[in-house]
Amino acid sequence: YPAYLASFLNNSEVINAAYGGWGTDQIWLRAKDVAQREKPHVLIISPLTNDLLRNAFRRYGRAFKPHYSLDDDGELNLFNVPVPRNSSAPRDIGWFQSLLGRFYIATAIANSLGLQEVWINHNRLNDRIHTNETAVSIGCALVKEAKDWQIETKVNVVFVLLYGGQEVLNGERYWFTKQYVKCIEEAGLPLIDLYDTLLERSKSKDFPANTYRIW
Repeated sequence: YPAYLASFLNNSEVINAAYGGWGTDQIWLRAKDVAQREKPHVLIISPLTNDLLRNAFRRYGRAFKPHYSLDDDGELNLFNVPVPRNSSAPRDIGWFQSLLGRFYIATAIANSLGLQEVWINHNRLNDRIHTNETAVSIGCALVKEAKDWQIETKVNVVFVLLYGGQEVLNGERYWFTKQYVKCIEEAGLPLIDLYDTLLERSKSKDFPANTYRIW
């Protein structure tokens, strides 16, 4: 939607600094970094609601990521900055790929034996360090930080929530989405919540019940 937004704001520049597949921890770090350089009047934070749960990982999709933890006082502590790179060590990619990953014949044999799951080593794709509940608590703590940042920088922060198709077709927001909405509202930050609009649109006869189409 940034391109549509730009078409409506003829006298304003819209910068799309988004990346796919990030947690709200990464989104906030990225937003602050870009805002420091570009000095915007408005900063739009627009996560997919499932991005909240990615705060639970120190590595996601086999790539390391920055991540936060909460101390006993509920204060945020940032880790993995700078972000470490993957290596060919077994701890990063597993023993099979560490020893044989450079050989095409090894991949061919694994595929022919139906061992793709073992070869790809899915247990190394993601490293979870928090529960989903803690991930949401981290997301809410970052909302509070965004509020403090807005007061300090005088840059208006606006949240626009996006939804995956399945959450819309379920007819009810996920539990973590409800909690996140509450946190944003309690922080007093503007929120554009598209859920009701998407839900109503998904019920129309000319709109197929397709999760990817809704998304």
